[in-house]
Amino acid sequence: MRRTELITAYPDAKVTLSMRDTDSWYNGMIQTVVPMQRSKVLDCFQPCDSVVLGHFIPMMKILWSAWLEGKELEQIGKQKFRAQYELVRTMVSKETLLKYKVGEGWERLCEFLDVPVPDYDFPLANEQEAFGDRFQVMIGMAVQRCLIKSCRFWEALSLWV
Repeated sequence: MRRTELITAYPDAKVTLSMRDTDSWYNGMIQTVVPMQRSKVLDCFQPCDSVVLGHFIPMMKILWSAWLEGKELEQIGKQKFRAQYELVRTMVSKETLLKYKVGEGWERLCEFLDVPVPDYDFPLANEQEAFGDRFQVMIGMAVQRCLIKSCRFWEALSLWV
């Protein structure tokens, strides 16, 4: 379901809108997601890795293209990003909407959701550098799987010939 359908289906649900600076989001996308989307190397390895390169990356490319209406991020990315925030702000009542910055920690979020504050630090796992590092590990593992398959193929071929 899309956010508009969810908001319409559950009008009394509490909604947390994770606030992020437009330029920060844009720069993060340009440095992490866009290079992956445009990588010819990943496209070459795609047929031999059904886990990440064969399913996840093509799905991301389709969703990304649909969200950007077939245009490039550089053309309309910031505009689309701001429009998504505005859509949520206009559809959700002020009583059920929390505008939240991840760096704020647990207190406001837990109070809004009416749940106890956990006794451990708030995770900041999606910071740009950490995201890039995790993504590189994921891609490295995918390429490794491809190379192992390639070695097995050449080994089998050498035994057959």
